[in-house]
Amino acid sequence: ILGERKDRRQMTGIWAGIIIIVIAAIILGNLK
Repeated sequence: ILGERKDRRQMTGIWAGIIIIVIAAIILGNLK
């Protein structure tokens, strides 16, 4: 159970990072 919770937390962290990078890329693209 603890292992699953840790993996799920890692996955959400990875997805959050990807979303932040995508949003940052879109904002930078609009600034150009």
